[in-house]
Amino acid sequence: MRRTPYYLTLGSCPWFRGLNEQHREIRLDLKDLNPETTSITFPDSFVTMRRPDKPYYRRLFLLSEVKDLWSAFDLPRDPHEVPYDGYWRSEFEIYAEVQVWEELTPRLYSSQL
Repeated sequence: MRRTPYYLTLGSCPWFRGLNEQHREIRLDLKDLNPETTSITFPDSFVTMRRPDKPYYRRLFLLSEVKDLWSAFDLPRDPHEVPYDGYWRSEFEIYAEVQVWEELTPRLYSSQL
């Protein structure tokens, strides 16, 4: 178990990749993640835990709730509409953040970019 999680996005997110030079992409299959050590926020945890104005803010979701989250709230939005500067103050429903609270082992990677 980790004291702080690995922060990932659910699916590819070109907007997030461009946020800074240090971001890297790995691909994991959701079925390989442990549902007991994986949580999801929508959008990311920085935005979610600071804004109370949406029904999915200030909530953690389980892997089993991903499909319901997407269909209930018609997510995500077009990432081209969100500027980098002050993104946390805008409508920011462009990706879901996955928090993995255990070590990621190489056996989980299907490919690394």
